[in-house]
Amino acid sequence: MSAEQNVISGEKNLSSRLDNFDNDQLLVLPELSELVAKTFPQILDGFYAASHTTPELEQVLKKGPDESNLKQAQIDHWRVLLKGQISDELRDRSHRIGATHMRVGLNPQNYISSYSYLLEAFIPHLIKKDDKLRAQITS
Repeated sequence: MSAEQNVISGEKNLSSRLDNFDNDQLLVLPELSELVAKTFPQILDGFYAASHTTPELEQVLKKGPDESNLKQAQIDHWRVLLKGQISDELRDRSHRIGATHMRVGLNPQNYISSYSYLLEAFIPHLIKKDDKLRAQITS
């Protein structure tokens, strides 16, 4: 089995455990999707500015579409994820995205670092959005 097949197999095992959202989670997804649409343009500006200061990421970015297309693809991807509909189509889409990342040379360390950057930048917006959540986190 190739490394890519191992990754896909591992993703399927993990995703099968993440296939179900409970009702409370499903209720907040539309609001989260709107928050992504509102906040991610600024977050992605910072992300790509930081990426251009990392030689490895700069090389990867040169191999892909222009930055405005990448930013829109990121926003679209997160909004699709936040529909709460885990399906074979979503899995196939995610695998195509992953294969593209591999093809352009985005190594796992930079992929995880990138994901971490986006989440760390998004969390303060999420906390500001919900006073109850902020109170729970800070208490």
